[in-house]
Formats: sequence, structure tokens, C-alpha cells
Amino acid sequence: MMTIEGLTISFDKSLDECKDDLSKALDKFIKSNTVSSSSIEAVGLVLSNYLKQIEYSIEKREECDFTEWILKWHGDIISRLKELCLNGNEEQIQSAFKTLVQLLPSQIVLDSEGIVFPIQQYADIIKIFISSEDNMSYFLPILKDILIFEDMSRSIWKALSLAVYDLADVLSAKEVMNVLKIINCVEKQKVKDNVNIGPAQSYCKIKDGVLSDKEIELCIKKFWNKIIAVNDLTAKQQQMLLLVLYEQLMPRMTKAVFLTDYFMTSLNKGGPVGLLALQGMFTLIQKHNMNYPDVYKKIYSMLDGYVFDTQYKSRFYYLTDMFLSSSHLPEALVAGYIKKFARLSLIAPPVDIIIMMTFIVNLLIRHPGLKVLMHRITETSDLKEDPYDIEEIDPSLSHAIDSSLWEVKIIQQHVLPSVSSSAMFIQNPLPSVERDLSVLLDLRDDEIFGKEFKKRQKNPPVSFEKPNGLALSIPRNGMNLWCFKNKINS
Repeated sequence: MMTIEGLTISFDKSLDECKDDLSKALDKFIKSNTVSSSSIEAVGLVLSNYLKQIEYSIEKREECDFTEWILKWHGDIISRLKELCLNGNEEQIQSAFKTLVQLLPSQIVLDSEGIVFPIQQYADIIKIFISSEDNMSYFLPILKDILIFEDMSRSIWKALSLAVYDLADVLSAKEVMNVLKIINCVEKQKVKDNVNIGPAQSYCKIKDGVLSDKEIELCIKKFWNKIIAVNDLTAKQQQMLLLVLYEQLMPRMTKAVFLTDYFMTSLNKGGPVGLLALQGMFTLIQKHNMNYPDVYKKIYSMLDGYVFDTQYKSRFYYLTDMFLSSSHLPEALVAGYIKKFARLSLIAPPVDIIIMMTFIVNLLIRHPGLKVLMHRITETSDLKEDPYDIEEIDPSLSHAIDSSLWEVKIIQQHVLPSVSSSAMFIQNPLPSVERDLSVLLDLRDDEIFGKEFKKRQKNPPVSFEKPNGLALSIPRNGMNLWCFKNKINS
């Protein structure tokens, strides 16, 4: 027993017995402006029940006497549910969208190509996502629930491709962001022994029509061309696009070289966008054999004060360390990076100073010939005598190899002991093993101050002279401390 818009429907009766009442209820549901969430769920159960009966009849190779009746109402009911998803209130949106998703497995029988995965119906649901203005918060939890199934997570890429091309020729920035939110719901690609690991369960219980890895890559390329045609993305939106591209799309591509132009364009924009593009460039160089001879100049130019304020600076430090990890780089080039780190440390926050000192130590260990930069430090070394040209865009031509690390000597006078101790390496023999930079990338300023605050000093700095005996010392003006205290109290 269930109620649809005030009319009670019983499944105990045959369809012939309740067809008239059910037709009235469905007609009222389609035409009514005020639809309850319970009615939406009830309509979904009715439609799903009869579609399953049709599927059972097909499997038994029997004729179903109510197929035409279901087909007559099916299209109108689905259209009404889609309309509620776009224009309903919160309860209607959630109930209508959930019903559409629940109907997917039973709609397989309506596909003219046979019993295959209902990709077009899936695309229609995804299209509702993309077209939505402010209802994504209602859709995303339901979408995440179905993307745990293998057939849904693999076929989402084909559904996205179909949905994107059903929309306007040029997507809006809002539609692009909705596409990215959908992609972010998909579980990140996991690879073990060169085999992709993903969810094993099936939602529609149909293998025919579910995408293969090669088909997924083709679908990604197809809708990617539509996404990059949008030119009015803000800096924040571009950052999200680059994150999704690197974390979700590139792992699913065997040939990602066609992304080179986009990464190059983004890299030239600098700032956080450039930092994220650098990560994509590194993957292209490392895994796809892309040649980018000016990459060291580009990274060198990105070493600037703005790095300290961006949320992606840990990524940048990590990638810079990866690019500089080779011990076969020219010493003149590496010297330019060492001097750039040393110079920036004079204006950097405490955490960044510690990271840059670690960078310098590791680079000196990799390139022992550059220890001369430490040995040239003298008491008279300063900025005026420094041949290093910080304005030079090419680190190899910056004359850093003729300079010294006088900046590190200044860092030794830093007020925080943990920072000043990180610069003490110039007075001691360098360690034989490089320091682990990764443990410092998540370090925060408040952690440094917290550690310093907890330390107990044996002889803390004070602003008065420590007495040598029991007698009070007499100030220079002749007034003893007792008289001075009584004078203040009076």
C-alpha cells in the first residue's frame, strides 16, 4: 500500500484492477505544483516495480501485458522528476534526484540496444548536476553514494562527455566548476603492480556497456577540449581545474602530452596557478618524456616572496627539490639556486628559513665543489661587495658561483634559536647524508613558537644584574633598592 498525491495504491491487486486509480495518481503527480517527497518516492517505487516485472518477462521470454502502459507514463514521470531536481525545494530536489538514481538499474529494459548499461539515462542525470545553479550541495552526497560502485565510477566519464556536449557550445564558468565537483567525487585512481585498483561492486549488475580504461581516456580527452575553451575562469577556478587535472585526469591517461600547451600557458601566469602547473609539467617530464629545456629558469623565476603566502608552497618546495635532485647539474646553475634561497631567507618567515637552510645544506652535499661559497664568508662580506645579480633570470649567469653565503651568517643571529641553529652548518663540517626535507614541509610557525615556549632556559636573559651575595646592590644614583621600592609604593 502506498499513497500518491492523496490516492492509495495497492500492489496486492493486479494492474488491470488498479490501472485507473494509478493513472489518476500519476497524472496528478505530473501536473501538481506542490508535490510531497513521499509521493515522489512512491512514484519511483511504482515505476521501478513494473519495470522489473517487464525485465522478468523478457528473461522468461514471455509477453508482458502492461509494457505499453508503462512506456506511456515513463517519459512524463522522468521529465517531471528532472524538473523537480532543477526547480524544487530542498526536500523535492533530494527525493527526485534519489528516485532518478534508484530507477537507473530498472530502466535497462527500455534501451533499444538490449540489456546494456543505461549510459544515456546516466548522462541525463549528470546533465542535471552540470546545469544546476545552487543545488550542488543536495546532489553531491547522493552522487558519492553511487560512485562507490564500479560500473557507475567507470561510466561516469562517458556520461560526463555526453552531458557536456548536450549543453551549449561554450560552457559557462559555473558549469565548468560543476563538472570539476563531479569529477572530484570519483575515487582517485589507485595502481598496484601496474594494474588499476577500483571498486568491485556493480550498481546496475550489467557488464555490457561499462567503459574500459581506453574508452575512459578517450572520453576525458573529449570533454577536456570543451572545458579549456572557457576563458573567463577566475584564478581560484583555474587552481581547482589544475588540481582536478593532476589528481584525477592525468592518472587515467596513457598519453598526456597533449596537455603540454595548457600547462605551459598556466605556468607563465605565475602565482598559485603557476605552482600547480609546475606539478603537471614535472609529471609530463618524468613519466611522458616531455622535453622542457627552460624549466630551471622558470622555477628560478618563481622563487619569490609570494611563495611564502600561497597554500601550495609545500608542493613547490617538494617539486623544486625533485628538479634539483640530480648531482649532474652544472655548478653555476645550482649556485644560483643556493644564493636565491640564501637571499630570500632574509625576508622569509621562520618555517621557510629552516626549509631554505635545509635546501642549501643538501645542495652543498650534492655538489661538494660549491663549498667554496661557505669558505668565502668574511666579517666584511655584505650586499655591496656581492657579485651575485638577483635580477638575472638565468641562474647560471647570475654570478652566484663567485659569491659567498654571508646571508647565512646573518641568519645565525635570528631571535628564534631553532632558526639560528639551522644556519650553523657553515661553521661545522657538512654532514655526509642529506637532511630529510619532507618532514619540514608541513611545519607551521605556531609549532616553532610552541616548542620555543616550552623550552626551559638554564640562564634566561634578564634586564637586571644578578647579585653576587646577600647584600643589595646600590644603584649609581645613590638610592638603594629598598628606598626605591618604598617610594613607588607611597
